[in-house]
Amino acid sequence: ENEQWQLYYWPGLPGRGEFVRLVFEQAKVPYEEVNHKGEQYIAQSVDGSREDLYPINAVPFVQKGDFIVAGSMNAAFYVAKRYDLVPDDEKIQARAQYLANTLGDFVNEIHDVHHPISITLYYEQQKSESLNRAKYLCGQRIPKFCKYFERVLEWNSKNGVEGPYFFGSKVSYVDLAMYHVLIGVEFSFPRTLAKIYPSLPRLQILKKSVAELPNIVEYNASSRRIPLNNYDVFRNYPELDLPDAPSE
Repeated sequence: ENEQWQLYYWPGLPGRGEFVRLVFEQAKVPYEEVNHKGEQYIAQSVDGSREDLYPINAVPFVQKGDFIVAGSMNAAFYVAKRYDLVPDDEKIQARAQYLANTLGDFVNEIHDVHHPISITLYYEQQKSESLNRAKYLCGQRIPKFCKYFERVLEWNSKNGVEGPYFFGSKVSYVDLAMYHVLIGVEFSFPRTLAKIYPSLPRLQILKKSVAELPNIVEYNASSRRIPLNNYDVFRNYPELDLPDAPSE
């Protein structure tokens, strides 16, 4: 029990590891970033080279002693449940997992806009396909996902759930994940998000509320916070930010 959590993710990237990282940070749980051991070490942790590990297909995953939980939203849920960042109610936990998995779907679509053919190809090798996919992402998919999460918060206000977060006045891992996704969309598609932002007042409040949490303020000001960059899930390619793309 005295062993420290270890977070496995690629060096220099917030990416999907950030969903777990934010839970550790908000819970003030000590953890080690294994990325300091280098990209080769991380790669060997998921390619079958390390016989001491349960087979994992991809990072992120977290480890404590011989216990491992993998998958960004799966790991975030487990850690959140352990450190009181998801409600105890089973019905609410089911909703939380659904919202988190929907966020995961959203992130996958954002990633695939700059890798529409294959992740083994560079963006520069599939730019024309990326541009075509970006039309649908900016015109249809980003508005659809954002308006869905806004609708969840609106449903809350109509059904007696008070507070800025998905489950009321107490922050959960889903709110932390939503915060990261909104920051990522703003980085990658600032003009597209600006166009629909006026229709997302509750998401704006959620994002601001998370950003003002003392533990998140401290984290964002620290060297532990890895900046978004163009080697990550969220990338800033201005030619793919198409706010006037048709919605149908």
